[in-house]
Amino acid sequence: MKYLKAARDIFLLVIVLYLSEIIGMMAGAAIYEMVPEGALSHILYILVNTITYLLLVLGSVTLYTKKILHLKLTDFGLRKPNKPFDKTFLFLFMLPFIIIMFTVLIFKGDWYLATREEWGLRLLQAFIDYGIGAGVAEEIIFRGIMWKTVDHHLGKMKGMWISSIIFTLLHIPGAKGAGQLVAIFIYTFVLAILLCGIVFKSGSLLGGILFHGVWNFVFYGCVALETDVSGTALVTYQVENGAYLLVVPIVVCIIANLLIFNESSCKIKRGTI
Repeated sequence: MKYLKAARDIFLLVIVLYLSEIIGMMAGAAIYEMVPEGALSHILYILVNTITYLLLVLGSVTLYTKKILHLKLTDFGLRKPNKPFDKTFLFLFMLPFIIIMFTVLIFKGDWYLATREEWGLRLLQAFIDYGIGAGVAEEIIFRGIMWKTVDHHLGKMKGMWISSIIFTLLHIPGAKGAGQLVAIFIYTFVLAILLCGIVFKSGSLLGGILFHGVWNFVFYGCVALETDVSGTALVTYQVENGAYLLVVPIVVCIIANLLIFNESSCKIKRGTI
């Protein structure tokens, strides 16, 4: 019975996430059609899309946790961190830049710069949509409510593994080929585990939200490591093989996980999110 309840909660949370994202995109598209095409229409689309998305996610999970789980959002880690950000956190927030540096040194590729006219919109989209929108919503859903809910039914460690696997599965549909599929799965999974470690170490979702937001902003808004130049970043470093491209992020995230969980593993079974 406890597995069925955990599966029910996971399913409902995934539905909330996807429906909120779809409705947000529809609201943004409706505004976009009302305004003459140009910079203003793109800005309004980004703002309306993200605000609608976040309001729906926050409203849905607040109602769900209050009426069904009989808990508050603060019970899921949406509170002030218990511990101050220390040198470990400073190192973690440097990870995107470390990954970019080693990728450029190890893999031969070509640099592409977006046209100057696109800089403002690309940075705005990366900051609001990927940084704030995805960072806040996904951390509340996966590292907050889903982890805590599965923890309640099956235990903290299973909650961490299951929420991370679900997070990973929802991020791999765009993979091309078996090699890239495996690489994206491993990369996303070790990143999800790292986000769990950050939330656990800080005692708050805010640490995960901030790290997730910075990660997305850097890789979607500033420097993209891709096999093509169709992304949204200002600068793209293009290499031929996308599977090999993820080797550096995977290795760096594994090292970061060892650093985080070396300090926290002895406490994680009895700790609180």
